[in-house]
Amino acid sequence: MNGARIVSFVLNAHHPHTGCAERGTGARIRLCEVVRDSYLQIIRVLRTVAGENGRTGITLSVPPTLLALLSEDNFRQDFEHFMDNSVKNLTADLRYLAETGSREKLRTAEYWLKRYEQIAFLFSDIGGDIVSELSRLEGGGLELITTTATNVCLPLLGNEKCMKAQIMAGACAFGEHFAREPRGIWISGAAHGCNKHREGHPADAKFPWKTVEDAVASAGLDYFITDANPDGNTSENGLDGTAFFTGNSGYAVPAEEYNGGYVMDPDYLDTGVKSIPGGVRYWHRTVDKAATEGEKQYSPEKADAKAGQHASDFLNKIAGIPSSPEGIFATVVMGAELFGHLWYEGPDWIRQVYGKMSSFGISGETVRERMRASGLTKTINLNVLLCVPDSGDDDPSCGYASGIWKSVHEDENGYVALLRSTELKKSEPIERVLKQMGRELLLTEGDAAVHEDCSRLSGNDALLPDMIHSGHFRRLMEIAAGNGISQTDTGFVENCEREYSAFRKLETSFWD
Repeated sequence: MNGARIVSFVLNAHHPHTGCAERGTGARIRLCEVVRDSYLQIIRVLRTVAGENGRTGITLSVPPTLLALLSEDNFRQDFEHFMDNSVKNLTADLRYLAETGSREKLRTAEYWLKRYEQIAFLFSDIGGDIVSELSRLEGGGLELITTTATNVCLPLLGNEKCMKAQIMAGACAFGEHFAREPRGIWISGAAHGCNKHREGHPADAKFPWKTVEDAVASAGLDYFITDANPDGNTSENGLDGTAFFTGNSGYAVPAEEYNGGYVMDPDYLDTGVKSIPGGVRYWHRTVDKAATEGEKQYSPEKADAKAGQHASDFLNKIAGIPSSPEGIFATVVMGAELFGHLWYEGPDWIRQVYGKMSSFGISGETVRERMRASGLTKTINLNVLLCVPDSGDDDPSCGYASGIWKSVHEDENGYVALLRSTELKKSEPIERVLKQMGRELLLTEGDAAVHEDCSRLSGNDALLPDMIHSGHFRRLMEIAAGNGISQTDTGFVENCEREYSAFRKLETSFWD
């Protein structure tokens, strides 16, 4: 690196829950919100930076479930319907605010109307095809990589064949959507930290990283990226030629200096508070309960100025890190939905970082570009500047999820045993059942991850989504192990295939 200072963003798109496949459900609406707030805004920033500077330094992982949903024939219609409803609700707000004389709020509502019109225009300009637009933007400092099929808790799956299937399904689905094989894959190292919440899980020993590296290599991938290294190393090369990257080393910033990170700055939009029933967000982040309604109103101008200040602060931090012969490689490894959906100003903060980068003597590269140029070097992770690090909640109540993971583990082993069975008569109908069983199993693993997230965040079993795929899987296992397939059985298989058609591309030959 010859003393160079380089920054790289690794953004990891979310794994949508399977309920996103149906219009009108809460999960489907949330998917549309994330597309509106994050993915379209990231596309806007990539287009802007490409026009101004020519290149970025962003690696974006795109899960197969998200790709499948975005590629559905009816997604464009559903998203346009969602945006029409958003504009309809906002128009109602505008009429009410004009009548009541709330000038500050009216000004914010007018801002949102203009913003929604820009979003609708961008979506129309790309033909409603987010996947194709990302493919078009690749190169010039953007690299697209895959991730595991349906969840990020890969190291805690109980069966090695199922772990490999998650990786292979991710690689194959990426190839189908982008007409090329992926070179890298995102595997969340945070799953290691979840182990304490799954006491009694049969896979408590976890997979050795060597096993994960072998699975990555067998899928034809050059490298994987993770945000944590269980051995505590700051950086190292993986085995068998599979590169292993981690941004595990923290950056020492006094707690009072970041005070919750850029994300929690009081000038930024409070994305967690919405008006009812329209769902419009009018207020900035504040802890001052005595503030007047006018003082709470969000100011886009103040927020944009603050994003510029934070972009300069970020680059100043990198410029101030003591230099070394191998240079400085600074990373931000975050969920993509942080930028826009959770931190509304995040995409424009990235835009301003790239706009100011050259004046600080800093350049942008993707992780793969850096590895190809000089191999892996010690990295500095700057996540702490954006938001408070995960405290690693040790709440023992989260251990209830161990029962779910035991059930998933039983399903995994049962499926592998069934595939190996020499007594099973594998006729064409049975092969169809087995394929659907594999899809349901992958989705069951995803549901289990959602369950743990919900239990950790809410602690309320009543709020947990149904483990519908586990029920489907076990019914299909009974059919496969039976003495024949009835008309009722055939109807059930067909309903499973139709119900979540978006996930039919998750083929199951990966267990062989």
